[in-house]
Amino acid sequence: MNVAHNVHVANGSVYVPPPDYGDVPPTILNAPVTPGFVAPPPIEQGDWWTQTKLWYRQQWKKTDPVLPAVPASLGLAATAASLAGNLTGTGMVMIPFAFVWIGWSAILWLPLFGVLAAFSASLLESCCEMLEVRYEEYRRFHWYTQYSDIANRALGPALAKVVTALRFLCVVGVWAVVIVIASAAMVDFVAALMPTPIPKGYVYCSLVTVYGVFFTLYSGPVAPHGRYWRVCGLVNTPFVLVLTILLLVGIADNKKMAEGTGGALFTIGSLSLPLNLSSFLGTVPGQSRSVLYFVGLGILAFNFAAVCGFTNIRRDMKAPPCFTKAAAFGVAGSTLALFVVGVTAYAVLTVVTGNVVLSLNGRDTRIAANIFTVMCTEQAMSLTYIIMGEYDRVEDYGKRVAWNRAKRSSPLALCAGLLALAVPYDGALMGLVGSLALCPIAFVLPPVFYYKLCQGSEQWPEKPLSMRMKICLALAVLSGLLVFIGGTVTSIIQLVEESRVDEQSCFWGFCYDQKFAHTPQSVSIYDILTSGRKPEDRLWLQCAKKS
Repeated sequence: MNVAHNVHVANGSVYVPPPDYGDVPPTILNAPVTPGFVAPPPIEQGDWWTQTKLWYRQQWKKTDPVLPAVPASLGLAATAASLAGNLTGTGMVMIPFAFVWIGWSAILWLPLFGVLAAFSASLLESCCEMLEVRYEEYRRFHWYTQYSDIANRALGPALAKVVTALRFLCVVGVWAVVIVIASAAMVDFVAALMPTPIPKGYVYCSLVTVYGVFFTLYSGPVAPHGRYWRVCGLVNTPFVLVLTILLLVGIADNKKMAEGTGGALFTIGSLSLPLNLSSFLGTVPGQSRSVLYFVGLGILAFNFAAVCGFTNIRRDMKAPPCFTKAAAFGVAGSTLALFVVGVTAYAVLTVVTGNVVLSLNGRDTRIAANIFTVMCTEQAMSLTYIIMGEYDRVEDYGKRVAWNRAKRSSPLALCAGLLALAVPYDGALMGLVGSLALCPIAFVLPPVFYYKLCQGSEQWPEKPLSMRMKICLALAVLSGLLVFIGGTVTSIIQLVEESRVDEQSCFWGFCYDQKFAHTPQSVSIYDILTSGRKPEDRLWLQCAKKS
């Protein structure tokens, strides 16, 4: 049997020895193992739920160090849907920002980022296989923390600590973006429920506090109970599909906001796009075109950055060698969804000054989209939970220690909350997080890891690289560095410009009424239920205008 499949064969049956964590006392981990011993296979009796619970116990809890790690037997279709769901998430709400700020050239950039994401996923898969072939401890259990171990083996312990700090920065940034998007959706939803005007600043700040506590608890005490389904994303993927439908329906209903576009939808359908570069780029009055362009690239990087956590889902597959194909399908599905929503929104809405949900004028669709946007934040946060799970204490053998994780999550959640209060600008903040934190770990580091591991060691010969592969690695690194440098600088400039325009901060009187001025003031749930379900209403036509 191929050693890359993470198993050994003893007496014709599959056997997986206990894990090796290096610094753990050898008296605990290196217990004597009988050569002829074969771990008992999962029970074949019982319904599917009984077997699922047994797989969960074997895969994640590992109460017995000799108990083999049995994958969850996810097929190709389920894994591809899971990967697509983890890539999409709330980024779908923000993708029109990229189209508005980049212009129609986003039609070219979006597939390119999809190809780059699929390439990064294949590189991480190859790195996992190399570790499993070269080092015995990675063949003993199927669950090891892939990204952290790859960084440690490729760059050494010192640089691996820098990568760890960068990944924790990713957690803070992603949580801050999720807080801003979800809080804006909930403020809009609460305003629709209340028949009288409400102080939106206080509502926003209260929601920031609630989400900070939620992140701490959900990555700590609640983590052992939702780890399996959360990482697989199978439960939350339907929410992404519903959100896609709602956004397309809501955008199509925005007929009145398409005035001045000159039938842009028909223009897109006939592919009669402008040929000159100046009209090919998006424009936003009062802002530098180059600044907005690179911020848009950072937003695209944010939407595909979850590929760095793909290898954690690989361990749940029935056939891990099919992971590359599943990753390709997942990236393609997510790219298609983002492409359809982005093109449709840009063609109809032309200029989006808030996220696409807050730019809809159909009341029922907008309220439903607010709800599903909050639900879809799970996909955006899956990467953060994977990162936190890779830094459990070594002596716990992979068991999820709830309060230790909560202690580690608390300062990160606090930083994310403060960031969301200080810069409640979802578009520019997503561009900054995508460029500064997520782009390096998703697009820059995987080619470096692969190149370093291919150099081999004293025990393992160097793996030769073809000239074509070297060129692909160099292009991937250069593309990532371009987004990393350009997007970071321009996102900071954009944040400064937006803060000057607003001149409002939660630290100075909880004044977010200007930020959420586009939210209707007097629409109650009673009005919605008794309005005859009109697709458009005058009160909602101002939702895209920001004072």
